[in-house]
Amino acid sequence: MWTSFIKWLLSLFNKPVVPPIIPAVIKYIPISKLPIEYGELYNLLHTAYPQAAIFLSDSVAILCHPDDIAYFLAEYESSKPPYIAEYYDCDDYAVHMVGEFSIPDWAGLCIGELWTTTHAFNIIINEQKQILFIEPQTNEISTNLFGTSTNVVLIKI
Repeated sequence: MWTSFIKWLLSLFNKPVVPPIIPAVIKYIPISKLPIEYGELYNLLHTAYPQAAIFLSDSVAILCHPDDIAYFLAEYESSKPPYIAEYYDCDDYAVHMVGEFSIPDWAGLCIGELWTTTHAFNIIINEQKQILFIEPQTNEISTNLFGTSTNVVLIKI
């Protein structure tokens, strides 16, 4: 069945079909266990960024342990595509990182996207309920926003 499907795709595009890269299942089980409920997480983010649109997908998230984030970023480094202006830039890197976290055992961790008027990157909430930022192009973690703008317009966790 797959052979005929691939042949059909080849006939449509007249070029080789490259199968999608499926990330290897991470064998490390996160040690993060501390939950934060929707209301508390929303209040934490809204207090820090009252002008931002905030979208929270789950009623409970798991606060991030630093060892889990360090491990994940080390593994994630090998799967990052190269930067291409306007085609694979900051917003694509931020979405990609959240997608890579969306696997069993990791999906509940409190990580998301944060957009300013000039840049997009990732946001995590650690076990001390501190807001941290990850520059997804370099994996740098900071307590300060990256880029030239501090006007946060969107947070999605």
